[in-house]
Amino acid sequence: MEIISSFNLNPLRIYTVPKRIKNKKGIATFPSKHIASYLDYSVDFSNQMNDGEIIIQGKTLCNHSGIQINSSFFKEHSLTVFLSDGKENRSFYLTFIIKTNQGNEFFQEIILPTYGCFIDNISQQNFQFIALDKESNNPHPRPPLNALAIDGRYLIYNKNSYIMV
Repeated sequence: MEIISSFNLNPLRIYTVPKRIKNKKGIATFPSKHIASYLDYSVDFSNQMNDGEIIIQGKTLCNHSGIQINSSFFKEHSLTVFLSDGKENRSFYLTFIIKTNQGNEFFQEIILPTYGCFIDNISQQNFQFIALDKESNNPHPRPPLNALAIDGRYLIYNKNSYIMV
């Protein structure tokens, strides 16, 4: 494992909070995250801070446990969080909260959409298909012990589900 002494944030994933009228909050949206990626997302609060004001405490909350907040750090005017996981085609609601050296507390809510899917172990299994032609023998007319014959077809019960053959 290598310690990273310097890290450049991706400018596409930095949201700068605009100056706003007091008590009026806004919700922003980050670019979409693939559920298999491990990415950084930052919120820059410099527009809301006074001269000489810096962050002394920061945290990020998420509305759902489907996304993993791995770590976070703050530096002067911004709060950065590293996220992994997610759920296919789902949006998460992140809340960035900071406290400053002048006693102010600011927060910003961000929507983070996710996309992608993980490959199931089932899809990696090899399946065997049998094609019947004119020379093939028809299946035995008696259904197997775990099946019912219905109108010339079999309803087979296998591992808590039914298959029509």
